[in-house]
Amino acid sequence: MKSIFDPYYTKKSANRRTGLGLAAVQDIVKSHGGFIKVKTAIDQGSQFQVFLPADPSSSNSIASPIALLHGQQELILIVDDEPEICQIMKLSLESCGYRTLVANNGIDAIALLAEHRDILVCAVVDLMMPEMDGWTAIPLLQRLQPQLPVIAITGDIVNELNLEQLCVQGKLLKPFSTQEILMLLQAVLSKVG
Repeated sequence: MKSIFDPYYTKKSANRRTGLGLAAVQDIVKSHGGFIKVKTAIDQGSQFQVFLPADPSSSNSIASPIALLHGQQELILIVDDEPEICQIMKLSLESCGYRTLVANNGIDAIALLAEHRDILVCAVVDLMMPEMDGWTAIPLLQRLQPQLPVIAITGDIVNELNLEQLCVQGKLLKPFSTQEILMLLQAVLSKVG
């Protein structure tokens, strides 16, 4: 129980795990001013209760940091091979005023960029993917659309340290919070806008 919300903590088998699910859910809930209660019993399962404010404006007259970072329906390309991470980023960004497209590898990302190049404003690309990783995909995306800002994400500290060779406008180390990605998106988009 003490570790279930820790990033990368999981009891699943190696081929089915990310260890980011509950950590990401907790981060999203906290970013909206809520909290989670957990009840569990051996051989009976677990129950998660998510509590969110009914009307955030009535509980706090000052706008939350998340509210100040909302987008204006800009279209963001999310590229990650883990469906759970894509889904969490998609939900987080869309709940904060962005629109999203999702690709699970670099090849799909290039196809989506070719189709939506006039309206995409930023790509958020994972560096480690089995089919055309971010190290390969980012330069190709930049060649196709030189003015498209790219944010690189990685769960590997070594990769994070070696990012100087990629011409990216931002970088995030997994796990990151909704507030972190929103702040970086706002900073990146304000430079190109």
